[in-house]
Amino acid sequence: MYARGGTHRVVDTPECLVAHPALLPVAETIRGHAAGLGLVAVDLRLADSPDGARVLATLVVSARDRRGRLAQFADELRRRHPEVVGVAENIRGRDNPQVLGTETRLVAGTAVVADRIDRAHVLATFGSFVQAHRGQARRITEAIAARVMGLSPRPRVLELYGGSGAFGLELAARGAEVQLVEAFAPAAELAAKAAAQQGLALSARAADATAFTVDAAASGERYDVVLVDPPRRGLSVELRRAIARLAPRLLVYVSCQPPTLARDLEHFEYLGLRAASVAGYDMIPQTEEVETLCFLEGAPPLELPLLLRSGGYAVFDAPAFLKPSEFTASARRVLGGSDVRVSLPRAGASGAVLVADGAVGSAAHEARALVLAKGLTTNRGDAHGLDYRRVALVGGHSLLDLGIRSTLDAELAALAKTGHPAIGGPGSDPATVRHFAEKHGLERPFVHVVTLVTPRGESVRSPLAGDLVAVLTSLGGAWPLDGG
Repeated sequence: MYARGGTHRVVDTPECLVAHPALLPVAETIRGHAAGLGLVAVDLRLADSPDGARVLATLVVSARDRRGRLAQFADELRRRHPEVVGVAENIRGRDNPQVLGTETRLVAGTAVVADRIDRAHVLATFGSFVQAHRGQARRITEAIAARVMGLSPRPRVLELYGGSGAFGLELAARGAEVQLVEAFAPAAELAAKAAAQQGLALSARAADATAFTVDAAASGERYDVVLVDPPRRGLSVELRRAIARLAPRLLVYVSCQPPTLARDLEHFEYLGLRAASVAGYDMIPQTEEVETLCFLEGAPPLELPLLLRSGGYAVFDAPAFLKPSEFTASARRVLGGSDVRVSLPRAGASGAVLVADGAVGSAAHEARALVLAKGLTTNRGDAHGLDYRRVALVGGHSLLDLGIRSTLDAELAALAKTGHPAIGGPGSDPATVRHFAEKHGLERPFVHVVTLVTPRGESVRSPLAGDLVAVLTSLGGAWPLDGG
């Protein structure tokens, strides 16, 4: 856990009810020497080997130890604690927000040790990810194995974000044929090595999950099961579409971030995959963290919600992730095959969209959008001719009620010229986009068309999209649970 105030200073935790008992005395010995060794962090990795609990210790420093102090301490640590089978030095730059840096060097012992799951084992190394609560992790693995192996004696499984193979190796040990994909090459190599040692039908590929799946879908590959365990930002729009094109009988989604999971599940409903069950696991007791396990199965695709239909016009409540062609096709189905035309460019926004049929044609109308603009704007519209009112400050940024008098694209372009672009929209700098994606799960412009007045004078309101409500909550802003 990190200290309060937005820092990346790790809070020292002398005791933990979740940690394996073998870790605590090792941590206590290291704690007593931390200051003298210049340690900035420590990572302890437990492995359940055939010979009992084994520990890999990673000592994190800000600069390479050229005086041999870490090597001397590593020897002492291994003498006092025989369960420590390997010690490594990790170099973390002062500006690196992550606990571990990119450079790791073996100081003493071994760098790889077998870690038993159930019927299979993974190969653990320094800094390799593992759930802290091994009991809960085992329950999730058992639930996945029971559902997947219930499909057939030898299901074909695509595992994305596979790491070193904790799920895939166990499924392979039970008879599945697994294709594992992991972007971090050393982890993929360990998964392949573990499979070879145990004679399991698992092939590991070091590749980007989205690129691999897009190619697989384009080449006509088919899998009984797709298993994903993504980082907190969830799945990209392109990956969600590619998974749906694979048409799996079962999609298994393991998530550590409920807001991005909810966003992805909504999109999968439009793509023809619907959650059959959702279960939460208290992975870190006495904290707010929860691991969620979802099983999705094929279902009729969700259609656009119709907010109003009157006098040749219709207003839909549209999500941001639909392509224009997907929106138009769904609108036609809902309206019974009408020749529909969208009269308001969406510019990546969610919310109310006006549609006119062929007989009526497009006509002028009014709309207002809720926009999160970067930084501190003026209270009201400025010399660029913008019609907006700042309704709140959230996380150092301005939440604007923006009038749309021409097109949404034009209004957002004008907003960008003021130096306060919509977060994720035109003119938004890449660093801000990356920050909001990683920290707050925002994958598109923070723009939502809240109100729309049709040419007949009917006013329609669209509740704020759930993914944007989650962003505001993450930034520390309050918002009604219904997004209104």
